[in-house]
Amino acid sequence: MSIGIELYPKTADKQGLKALLVELGFVPAKHLFDRSKAALHFRWFSDFEYQSYDGVEATIFSPAKTAEAASPPCAWALHTRTRASASPADRKHQNLVVRTARAEQAHGFSGDPGLIGSD
Repeated sequence: MSIGIELYPKTADKQGLKALLVELGFVPAKHLFDRSKAALHFRWFSDFEYQSYDGVEATIFSPAKTAEAASPPCAWALHTRTRASASPADRKHQNLVVRTARAEQAHGFSGDPGLIGSD
Protein backbone atom coordinates (compact mmCIF):
# COMPACT_ATOMS: atom_id res chain seq x y z
CA MET A 1 0.00 0.00 0.00
CA SER A 2 1.43 3.36 -0.96
CA ILE A 3 0.82 6.64 0.85
CA GLY A 4 -0.54 9.36 -1.41
CA ILE A 5 -1.36 12.84 -0.16
CA GLU A 6 -3.02 15.57 -2.21
CA LEU A 7 -2.78 19.17 -1.08
CA TYR A 8 -5.09 21.86 -2.46
CA PRO A 9 -3.57 25.29 -1.75
CA LYS A 10 -6.14 27.99 -2.40
CA THR A 11 -3.57 30.60 -3.45
CA ALA A 12 -0.43 28.76 -4.66
CA ASP A 13 0.65 28.95 -8.27
CA LYS A 14 2.37 26.38 -10.46
CA GLN A 15 5.78 28.10 -10.35
CA GLY A 16 5.62 28.49 -6.56
CA LEU A 17 4.92 24.78 -6.07
CA LYS A 18 7.70 23.91 -8.54
CA ALA A 19 10.16 26.14 -6.65
CA LEU A 20 9.18 24.45 -3.38
CA LEU A 21 9.91 20.97 -4.77
CA VAL A 22 13.22 22.01 -6.33
CA GLU A 23 14.24 23.64 -3.03
CA LEU A 24 13.56 20.31 -1.29
CA GLY A 25 15.80 18.38 -3.70
CA PHE A 26 13.26 17.10 -6.23
CA VAL A 27 14.22 16.76 -9.89
CA PRO A 28 11.93 16.71 -12.94
CA ALA A 29 10.81 13.22 -13.96
CA LYS A 30 8.72 11.46 -16.58
CA HIS A 31 5.45 9.82 -15.57
CA LEU A 32 3.98 6.75 -17.24
CA PHE A 33 0.41 8.09 -17.00
CA ASP A 34 0.09 11.83 -17.45
CA ARG A 35 -2.99 13.43 -15.91
CA SER A 36 -2.65 16.27 -18.37
CA LYS A 37 -0.04 17.93 -20.52
CA ALA A 38 0.09 20.81 -18.00
CA ALA A 39 1.06 18.53 -15.08
CA LEU A 40 4.64 18.60 -13.82
CA HIS A 41 6.21 15.43 -12.40
CA PHE A 42 9.10 15.29 -9.94
CA ARG A 43 11.07 12.68 -8.01
CA TRP A 44 13.28 12.75 -4.93
CA PHE A 45 15.76 9.98 -4.11
CA SER A 46 18.71 9.92 -1.72
CA ASP A 47 21.53 7.53 -2.53
CA PHE A 48 23.54 8.73 0.48
CA GLU A 49 24.23 5.65 2.65
CA TYR A 50 21.34 3.82 0.96
CA GLN A 51 18.75 6.00 2.73
CA SER A 52 16.10 5.68 0.01
CA TYR A 53 14.54 2.50 -1.27
CA ASP A 54 12.02 4.01 -3.69
CA GLY A 55 12.09 7.77 -3.12
CA VAL A 56 9.17 10.18 -3.24
CA GLU A 57 7.05 11.08 -6.25
CA ALA A 58 5.41 14.50 -6.61
CA THR A 59 3.05 15.88 -9.25
CA ILE A 60 1.79 19.43 -9.66
CA PHE A 61 -1.57 19.32 -11.43
CA SER A 62 -4.69 21.35 -12.13
CA PRO A 63 -7.65 19.75 -10.32
CA ALA A 64 -10.75 18.96 -12.33
CA LYS A 65 -14.31 19.84 -11.50
CA THR A 66 -16.11 17.11 -9.57
CA ALA A 67 -19.73 16.11 -9.18
CA GLU A 68 -19.67 17.52 -5.64
CA ALA A 69 -18.12 20.88 -6.54
CA ALA A 70 -19.06 23.17 -9.40
CA SER A 71 -15.49 24.50 -9.52
CA PRO A 72 -12.10 23.05 -8.54
CA PRO A 73 -10.89 23.82 -5.00
CA CYS A 74 -7.83 25.65 -6.39
CA ALA A 75 -5.93 26.39 -9.59
CA TRP A 76 -2.96 24.07 -8.85
CA ALA A 77 -2.61 21.13 -6.47
CA LEU A 78 0.27 18.97 -5.26
CA HIS A 79 0.18 15.18 -5.05
CA THR A 80 2.94 13.31 -3.20
CA ARG A 81 3.38 9.56 -2.99
CA THR A 82 5.64 7.02 -1.35
CA ARG A 83 5.37 3.34 -2.20
CA ALA A 84 4.72 0.50 0.22
CA SER A 85 8.40 -0.43 0.08
CA ALA A 86 9.52 3.12 0.96
CA SER A 87 12.27 3.53 3.52
CA PRO A 88 11.85 5.58 6.70
CA ALA A 89 13.92 8.32 5.00
CA ASP A 90 11.52 8.33 2.03
CA ARG A 91 8.49 8.77 4.30
CA LYS A 92 10.31 11.39 6.35
CA HIS A 93 10.99 13.39 3.19
CA GLN A 94 7.35 13.10 2.09
CA ASN A 95 6.31 14.47 5.48
CA LEU A 96 8.83 17.31 5.07
CA VAL A 97 7.23 18.26 1.74
CA VAL A 98 3.75 18.30 3.28
CA ARG A 99 4.83 20.27 6.35
CA THR A 100 6.85 22.79 4.34
CA ALA A 101 4.03 23.34 1.86
CA ARG A 102 1.52 23.79 4.68
CA ALA A 103 3.80 26.25 6.49
CA GLU A 104 4.16 28.37 3.36
CA GLN A 105 0.43 28.25 2.58
CA ALA A 106 -0.97 27.78 6.09
CA HIS A 107 -4.02 29.88 5.34
CA GLY A 108 -5.17 27.84 2.40
CA PHE A 109 -4.49 24.12 2.42
CA SER A 110 -7.22 21.54 2.52
CA GLY A 111 -6.94 17.79 2.26
CA ASP A 112 -7.73 14.50 3.98
CA PRO A 113 -8.22 15.39 7.67
CA GLY A 114 -7.00 11.94 8.69
CA LEU A 115 -3.63 12.56 7.10
CA ILE A 116 -2.86 16.26 7.12
CA GLY A 117 -5.54 18.04 9.10
CA SER A 118 -8.08 20.44 7.71
CA ASP A 119 -8.33 24.20 7.60
